[in-house]
Amino acid sequence: MHRLMKRSALGVPIGQAPALKLPGKGRVTPVLVPPRRGVTQAAKPQPLRAKHGALPQVRMMATRTGEVRFEDPEAAGLALALDGQEYLGHQLKVKVDLTSQDGTKILVMGLPSQCGWQDLKDLMREFGDVAFVQVKDRFTPGAMVASADLKPVGQVKVQEAFAVTPTCRLMCSRGSVVDFAGDAIVNAANRGGLGGGGVDGAINARGGPELQEARKQLPVLNEYGDRIPTGEAQATIGGALPAKWVIHAVGPIYWESEGNPDFSKSDELLRKAYASSLQVAQEKDVKTLGFALLSAGVFRGDRSLDQVLEIACQAVKDNVYEGLEEVHLIAFTDVEDEELRRAAKRVFSTPAAAGEGKRCTRCSAM
Repeated sequence: MHRLMKRSALGVPIGQAPALKLPGKGRVTPVLVPPRRGVTQAAKPQPLRAKHGALPQVRMMATRTGEVRFEDPEAAGLALALDGQEYLGHQLKVKVDLTSQDGTKILVMGLPSQCGWQDLKDLMREFGDVAFVQVKDRFTPGAMVASADLKPVGQVKVQEAFAVTPTCRLMCSRGSVVDFAGDAIVNAANRGGLGGGGVDGAINARGGPELQEARKQLPVLNEYGDRIPTGEAQATIGGALPAKWVIHAVGPIYWESEGNPDFSKSDELLRKAYASSLQVAQEKDVKTLGFALLSAGVFRGDRSLDQVLEIACQAVKDNVYEGLEEVHLIAFTDVEDEELRRAAKRVFSTPAAAGEGKRCTRCSAM
C-alpha cells in the first residue's frame, strides 16, 4: 500500500515542517504536490502554499527524472523547498547546478509517474520561466521518455528540428538572433570586426557599450584594420544581449570571387566560417548556439540561397562537438525560413522527434 504520510527532509510530518532557509532569499514555505484523482488514499491533503501559489495536483514517481532549465534564479531557489520530501513513498530529489556561468540554473527532480503531460508543463511553469522539460528513464541511460518545449528562446521560435547526433539537434528557427537566449550567438561580421549594417549593426546596438568596447579590443591584424580574416571567428562577451557570448564570424563576399565562376573558393570559406564558429563555441563550453545565417544576405551575390544554406547545415553536421546540445540556424525572412528547412531536409534525412534521445534544453514554444 502506498505511504500516505508526507514527511519533510527533516523526517517530521510535512504539516509541521519548518520553513527552509534558501541562500539570499530568506525563508520560503516548503511546497507539497498533492495527488490527482484516482490515487488510492485515506485522505487527500491540501497543498501548502508557496511564493508562487499552490502547485497543480500530480503524482510523484521513483523511476524517472526531469531536467528543467530556469532563467529566474529565484524560481530555482524556490524549487529547492521540495528537496527531500516524500510523496506516496517516493522521495523527491532536487538539485541545482550552480556552475552555470550565465546565471541559469538547472534542476533535476522526481516527476509524476502517471500524470498527463499538460499537468507536468503546468507544474513546471509554476516555478517560473521554464524553457524546456524532458523526462528520462533512469534505468536506461540516455533514453528519453518524453519532452516538451515551454517557451520561445527569447523571441526565436523553432520551426523544425533535426537530429545531428544522439545528443545534439539542429533547429531551423525563425526570428532575430539578437533575441536568442542560449549560451552564445554567431554574428555575421565583417573583417574589420567592429560592426556594420544588418544583423551586425543590430547586435552591436543591442549589446551596448560593453560589447562595442570588447570588439575594439580584438587585435588588429594588418594595415587595413582587419581583425577577423574571412572564414575565421573571434569571441567577445555579449554585453546587454541575452546570450553570454558573441562569436563574430566572417563569411565570404561571393561577389568578390572574380575568376571563380563555380563559387568553390567562397563555398570553402563559408564552410570554414561555420567550422571556426563551432570551434570557438567549443572553447567557450557552449551548449546552445544560435547562428545568424552567414553570407546569406548581400554577401551572397549571385550564389543561390538554397546552396548557401545547405552549406550551413552540412558544416554544422560535420563540426559538432561533444557537449553541444542545440544549434539554431535562425532565419529572419519568410524566404530564408522556407529555404532553410528545405536545405536541412536534404542534409538530415530524419527530423528529430521529441522524446527520441535528443537532449534539447533550450527549445522554443511548440
